[in-house]
Amino acid sequence: MRALIHQPRHGRRVSLLDVAGRPLIARQLQWLRAMGARIAVEIDPHPASQAVAEWLEENALGQDVELVLTPTAAGPRTAAARLGWGGRFLAVPADVLCSFDPCDLFRAGRGDQIGHLPRAIADADRARVELVDLDAEGCPGHCMLPGAGVAITDEKVAFAATEMVLEGSFRGPWSVPVHADERSPGVFVARGAVVAPEAELIAPVYVGAGAFVGEGARLGPAVVVGDRAVVAPYSLLRHARVEAETFVTSAVVAEDTIVSDDALRPIGVEAPVSRPRKPRVSLAARLLALALLVVAWPYAALRRRLVSAARGRLHLVGLAAHDALPGVLSIDEALVPTDASDEERGRARAWYAASKSRRLDFYLGASLLLRRLRAA
Repeated sequence: MRALIHQPRHGRRVSLLDVAGRPLIARQLQWLRAMGARIAVEIDPHPASQAVAEWLEENALGQDVELVLTPTAAGPRTAAARLGWGGRFLAVPADVLCSFDPCDLFRAGRGDQIGHLPRAIADADRARVELVDLDAEGCPGHCMLPGAGVAITDEKVAFAATEMVLEGSFRGPWSVPVHADERSPGVFVARGAVVAPEAELIAPVYVGAGAFVGEGARLGPAVVVGDRAVVAPYSLLRHARVEAETFVTSAVVAEDTIVSDDALRPIGVEAPVSRPRKPRVSLAARLLALALLVVAWPYAALRRRLVSAARGRLHLVGLAAHDALPGVLSIDEALVPTDASDEERGRARAWYAASKSRRLDFYLGASLLLRRLRAA
């Protein structure tokens, strides 16, 4: 069986939108590989299509996937001709998430067939895939397929599909896998993630690999926390997604929101409605960084960081592990012992983010310098 994932001629490119912790393109590849298909992906000059090509090169799921380069999104027949294919193949639009067995479409008859899937999400477009026969002529036939399907046209539909997958209601001959431990019905925690015992997770919830959820935090329903993200204590998230490697400070309340390092925005809205301010570096700290430049000038790495501090882009004292509070001098080692657990580190970083002050920075910085002098 051969399958071609082809790009839409119109509309938004959605291949890298998140569906239950993995991009849509990964879900399509998992489905086709489970059915034993030989896979090709159409790549055109669109920037989003180029990003898909980079993702395929960097991830194991992209191995043995053929890339067919086209000058524009010209449709599955043109892309298949560039591959030198003949006969029948499965044409899958790049915006479709489905759970049917492709063999059902191959059994529908000879020639072209368009398979329609039951509408999984009421307000979303109906998903359809096509069995293309390059050796046949005439109008394609139509058939209904068992299973579930949805055309993911935007972020709202992708989030609704995520909710269905986590609830277990997106069903068919093939089920979308969730790469995490299901600690209770609809509550998934991936490898390396730390959830404080006092945190409350209300299904459906997905906590990504290496993420941290602090004590008193309440997540759900319908929350996705990206890989290596930190949700500080006493945050309240409902119907929200925290993007990978994002630091959510203490006592944040977010609903129907995408949370990232540089923006908070409603789900489905492209332009951010609010952006965190740049680091509020005092004039005294900037002047001190400028003075330290004279001493540190021979050391290129330190020189660059001090220049950033003098320009107000870095704190003199901050964290190394997260982009939320970067600093020239990292005091991570002063917060917790070197043998501390991931949970203890996450708690300490969350506390520091909420308590940062000049007095605290001075104390932690002095403690760290004394520790290093003793070690020397």
